[in-house]
Amino acid sequence: MSALHNYPLNIGVVRQQLFSLEETVTLTAAEFEAYWPHVDNLWKTRGQRREEEGRQTEYFRCRLHSEEDHKPEGGGKRVRERQKPSHTAIACPFVMRVVRHAGNVSVNRVGKVLEHIHSLDDCDRFKRPSVFRVLAVREVANGYSVAVVAKNLRAVNHSEDRRKLFAAGGKWLTSKDVHNACTTWKKQNPASKQRGNNETWQEQALEARIWLEKEGWKVEPIQAVRACDRELSDGLVFADSKRLSTLCRRGHFVLMDSTHKTNKLRWFLYTLMVRDEHGSWIPGAHILTAREDSDIVATGLKTIKRWCHNQWHLRYMLTDDSAGEQSAVRKAFPGLSAGEMEVSHLLCKVHSQRTLRKALPGEANQRCREHLMAALYNRKTKPGCEESIQAAINVAPRHQQSYVEKEWWETRVEWANYARCHSAILLQVPSTNPVESWHASLKLGVKKEMTQWSLLGSIERLANMAAQWDRKAERSEADFRSLHLSDTTFFPGMRKLPYPVQQLVLGQLQRGNELLAEGADPLPLGDELECDCLFFRQYQLPCAHMWQHEHTFGGVLEEEEVWDRFAFMFEDCGFEIYEGMGVTYSTKELGEEIGAPAKRRLEVREICDSLLQRYYRLEEAAAELSEQARDSLIARWITHLGKVTGPVRTQGVQDLLGKLPELPLKWLEGTDSQLRAEGATESQLGKRRRELAIPGGWEDDDSELEG
Repeated sequence: MSALHNYPLNIGVVRQQLFSLEETVTLTAAEFEAYWPHVDNLWKTRGQRREEEGRQTEYFRCRLHSEEDHKPEGGGKRVRERQKPSHTAIACPFVMRVVRHAGNVSVNRVGKVLEHIHSLDDCDRFKRPSVFRVLAVREVANGYSVAVVAKNLRAVNHSEDRRKLFAAGGKWLTSKDVHNACTTWKKQNPASKQRGNNETWQEQALEARIWLEKEGWKVEPIQAVRACDRELSDGLVFADSKRLSTLCRRGHFVLMDSTHKTNKLRWFLYTLMVRDEHGSWIPGAHILTAREDSDIVATGLKTIKRWCHNQWHLRYMLTDDSAGEQSAVRKAFPGLSAGEMEVSHLLCKVHSQRTLRKALPGEANQRCREHLMAALYNRKTKPGCEESIQAAINVAPRHQQSYVEKEWWETRVEWANYARCHSAILLQVPSTNPVESWHASLKLGVKKEMTQWSLLGSIERLANMAAQWDRKAERSEADFRSLHLSDTTFFPGMRKLPYPVQQLVLGQLQRGNELLAEGADPLPLGDELECDCLFFRQYQLPCAHMWQHEHTFGGVLEEEEVWDRFAFMFEDCGFEIYEGMGVTYSTKELGEEIGAPAKRRLEVREICDSLLQRYYRLEEAAAELSEQARDSLIARWITHLGKVTGPVRTQGVQDLLGKLPELPLKWLEGTDSQLRAEGATESQLGKRRRELAIPGGWEDDDSELEG
């Protein structure tokens, strides 16, 4: 929702001047028009406007000029079901004159009366300025409920905004005032987002598609045959090009979830979300489907893959425990069998816990739940996890043992904690809360109204909300390296870290102070300043236990070199560093063996990860063969891999760098034909090919480039 109205400068002072008129007030025409909606509750027009020689004169009398109390119709007989209160007549005789001339407006009092016989607050109590009605209507037109608009306008939880509200005449503003203003507007303007909600889904989808194309979005209708009953499922895939590029860049780890009741057709809305380089969550692409089945969702995912032109390298997908979403991911991302990176499907820990409590309720299942909870949140190794699950099976009631074995033992790689302990980013994001927050923001203040919207109305709301999230992401990008927290004064080296990273570290500093106050014994730290706690395994940053050591013994986080090590992680990158990072971090590995640039570092890790995945897949495929055949097959694969990587492993780096400077720069960049044109002989070209190990030279034609 938009922020509270930006009131004109010194609105409280100007309102008092235009009320008392102790002296003539002169304003420009623009200033008067800006101030008038804030004071029009003080005055009532008296007569018509007069014009003479380009000068316009208009008279106003005090709003409380009436000399008689209001008398209802009917002569005392009750003609209305509701009794309407009326104010006691005050009979204030004050009169104001407004003169417009040559682009200026002068306001002064007329007559013998020098002041009002009541206060400015009395006028505000009897009638509210029209500016509040305008603001309320504007927010309702944007799709917000009356209750949310009233809370925002009245600045219920913001003391500073409330002072501005009182100065602008809104001290007596009530929710009823907002409701009345919005009700009148709604009668005159039927909800635009409901228009067309009674049309067929084909007509609504066509209208939405036309609007999206006009706004520059990628959009495509989809259709799939359901495998279970061979019926057709329909849907609509759409994505903003800028956010789609973010999905391509940061699609290593993706969250997906669906929400319902966003339109009258009851179509489901799926959203794919990724975290960008600056820690902001971005809604990358969306799928609207008539049914919540895996075939239509898989078709939507394949469409998004095609839009990304093979640049979306998904490695981990995190969803809730929906079987349809899990099946859709498997169909859209077959993995190594299709020559793609293997995709690991993980389940949200929050949803897994809810399912666990629902499926195994009561005291009879308590011990079973405790063992499964340990596997869900605490167990770091596969043997330890399997031990906890087996213990849960052993203590479970007899009728529940088969359920635990089938639903939890066989799927442990999807939900158990050990399956995430190898990756920093998987430990950082254990649930689908970011995408849940996105869907909650879509429905904020309009949850009831959305159920009557057309597809186009829902998509317009989505586009507006996505633009707000974009602005937050842009602000985070601008603040990433430009802001710092004031507490970093005590640790200057901490200022080298990006702003959101400083927030994480200072949160741990506060937790370290709490541990110190509680008298907890400090945990042992490694020689390389490492800790086995969850936070350090998540972010590889100073944790609460390190701060506890610093406060207790000193010398842990004081040295500048310590902060240089942590700052080096973010020297030329942001949060994407965690996508390829394990739970241990080595400065030597990053800085000396591979090199500092993040792009090359991630590319090398991605290639190595792909090779490992292929090796593991080969071992699984060969498990059914005899031992001799299996060893032979794997040995052949390793031999072939050695031949491919042999030149890379055997050639010395210094040897390669020593040879390159012997050749002129143009010989490194030009083709054979270009060098011949410049007078190079065949013997020189032959020497160049031998130096650079080029079999046939660098020619311009595609065949030789392919060779």
